[in-house]
Amino acid sequence: MAASLAGTFAIAICSQAEERPTIIDVHLHALAKPRDEAICPLSGLSQTKQPDGSDVCANPFRPPKTAEDLRHQTLEALDRYNILAVTAGSDLDVVEAWKKERPDRILPAIQTNGVDLSPAALRSMLESGRVAVIGEVMSQYMGLAPSDPKLDFLFALAEEFDRPIGIHVAGIGGPIPGYRVALGDPLLLEPVLIKHPKLRLYVMHAGFPFLERMVALLRHYPNVYVDISLICWQMPRSVFHQYLKELMDYGFGKRIMFGSDHVSWPQAIDVGIEGIEAAPFLSAAQKRDIFYNNAARFLRIDERP
Repeated sequence: MAASLAGTFAIAICSQAEERPTIIDVHLHALAKPRDEAICPLSGLSQTKQPDGSDVCANPFRPPKTAEDLRHQTLEALDRYNILAVTAGSDLDVVEAWKKERPDRILPAIQTNGVDLSPAALRSMLESGRVAVIGEVMSQYMGLAPSDPKLDFLFALAEEFDRPIGIHVAGIGGPIPGYRVALGDPLLLEPVLIKHPKLRLYVMHAGFPFLERMVALLRHYPNVYVDISLICWQMPRSVFHQYLKELMDYGFGKRIMFGSDHVSWPQAIDVGIEGIEAAPFLSAAQKRDIFYNNAARFLRIDERP
């Protein structure tokens, strides 16, 4: 299974222009319809208005009007930054439409909340190669802990097929019915990792803001990586940099991966990349690890011709 994944990206990498080093975005979404709300970058808030009615920011990100515009603007950003993107959607047909347009940019993933997909359907997707990565697993939005029995087939199949799996475990989700902040505790993943010791799992949003618990999990489970999606463009820059620096200071610079989680706002890709490039505490080599090397290792991408 890993060899086929490596081959997919080997073709892509060799076909890219040399102007800009390749970036791997491990957390992109392909939506059938853009969300209709605006969002304020670098604010830390999910809404654009304060309780008193004042604006959170002067220039919020506004989504494209159509799915076609969203696809076009996102793919343009991928081209501009030479990005290879793990691209998830609950509708795999949408992901495959994006991949058909730009096969050198899109690695298909299946987004699931754990109850909208059957074990047989997922097995078929993995066996056929339609899905290379499982995730984003959005069980937290359903009020389900990672160890809930309803989710075990996801981790079992990821382990069986040796496929990476990414899960939303963080304290950021917005005021959404069913979402439970307490389920963002990274340590809730420990029973899953004990049951599935060969699992290649990445914690999306780096478990923000549960730093100490994220660190504890990373210390004891070397097969766990994190992505810094969303927090790299939605949190205030000082907050994001402090969180990232703490992870670096603890020694996890080889297990942090870039992700955008741009959802419906392609501009987020620009701001997220800038957040890494502007970090004064990162060396050029450390930035390269976050942008590419760590994900290439985790995803087992073979860039040889």
